[in-house]
Amino acid sequence: TLTLADFLEEDRTRLLPWTERITHTLLTINYGAILALWVPIILSWAALPTGIAIHHYGIPGWLNFFVALGVLTWGGRDYAAWRRLTRINASAKNNPLVLNLKTPSQRFLVTGGTGFIGSKLCNALLREGHDVTLLVRDRVKAAKFFSKVGGKLTLIPSFAELNPEQSEFDVVINLAGEPIGEGRWTTAKKERIFSSRVKLTEDLLEFLKKNEESTKNSCLWIGNRILWSKQRQQRY
Repeated sequence: TLTLADFLEEDRTRLLPWTERITHTLLTINYGAILALWVPIILSWAALPTGIAIHHYGIPGWLNFFVALGVLTWGGRDYAAWRRLTRINASAKNNPLVLNLKTPSQRFLVTGGTGFIGSKLCNALLREGHDVTLLVRDRVKAAKFFSKVGGKLTLIPSFAELNPEQSEFDVVINLAGEPIGEGRWTTAKKERIFSSRVKLTEDLLEFLKKNEESTKNSCLWIGNRILWSKQRQQRY
């Protein structure tokens, strides 16, 4: 029951690839088979008189003890993290981000809108009535992510899907990139962090260059810095 509940909860929070669905199914079947094999043993234990019997298994017993201690410690860590996230989510729900931009109903092009910062920004923009076009890798996942927010949201997998009529934006915000807080910073990880930001930024600048006429008044943000504003002819 717990395994199936965990499977369903994970399926609701993110789109699982077919390989992971098969793996979960096989694990559930395997666990059910193990429980079925335990049934005769459990029944024999149930027939025994009630009591506490101490039996030493030597080194394997001690190994299992330390493994169980590690699992218990990790469970305590997960519980503390869950409590902290619950408080953070409650605070964010009660105190949502408010932008109050001076210019209403602006058109935004955002990359990295499902990340930690981007999701809060896009939610605030949609709540305040702005049009948001979001570059995403997975439309289904992103649609679920913003399903409870109103406003006009357009999801695109690439800049090529935008025709000239759709390429006029007031503000362009680039927040996309490989997450830096997950996993070890190996050589391959560092390369992904670097290339994911550089390649996407190059693609974004190429898109702006091709649509220079319709984006001539746009303001471009990368990360938390304004790089340039053609409207003001200034660099920051």
